[in-house]
Amino acid sequence: MLKAKISEISEFKGIFALKFETKFNELTMVSLEIPQRATLGSTVKLGFKSSEVIIATKNLQDCSLSNEIVCVIEKIEFGEILTSIKLKTSSDEIFESIITTNSAKRLNLKPNLSVFAYIKATSLFIDEVL
Repeated sequence: MLKAKISEISEFKGIFALKFETKFNELTMVSLEIPQRATLGSTVKLGFKSSEVIIATKNLQDCSLSNEIVCVIEKIEFGEILTSIKLKTSSDEIFESIITTNSAKRLNLKPNLSVFAYIKATSLFIDEVL
């Protein structure tokens, strides 16, 4: 989970678009619902599935992904099929990505490597309003 502050809320025909300020970057979210207590200026914890975090060793350009987080690999655990990657943001927040072991090996991922993590706007959700 990542801590963020709601900086913008818009709604059209029951679809919400939110922008969040974090200590490391701006993030966006699209959702069919948001918690009632989530208002402009609220501090929240954003959630997402670890399997929804895309890892790249170079900045992705000309793609629909807008939530880019520059991270350092804190820890990596290779499994037979899946690999768990603990990522650390510039503001020392830790989150996880789970990718295939084949992809992790192809990208030559290892601890202390700087990478780009991407999360689709539709994959984010407000887990808690603080």
